[in-house]
Amino acid sequence: MAFNVSSLFRIAQPTAFNGGWNKETLTGAKTLTTSDAIFHFIDPDGNRNVTLPTVSKTDVGRFFVIANKADGTPEEITLLNPDGTTCCVFDRYIAVVVYVNDSGAWTLGAKFTIVAD
Repeated sequence: MAFNVSSLFRIAQPTAFNGGWNKETLTGAKTLTTSDAIFHFIDPDGNRNVTLPTVSKTDVGRFFVIANKADGTPEEITLLNPDGTTCCVFDRYIAVVVYVNDSGAWTLGAKFTIVAD
């Protein structure tokens, strides 16, 4: 039996991810919001805290990819849950994926090495 599925793979217009990424150098702590970009390339310019936004069970599947793009000596990003507890800590050339789990809480999904520019 054969199926014609060519219509399933048609893209009607070019795809874009406008506003989907953010590159910045921090001068202090940062707090993310649910309307922020999904991908963050952060030079912490020292050891910095980045706080995740408050979420609930209705946000299941929301995620952020955050890369530590420090350009100097090792500089850590401490990723904090909304209540101030630590989600994870990562140094330069490391990126993390965090997502909202079924309980409505942030969870570390992956931690990986990135290529330095």
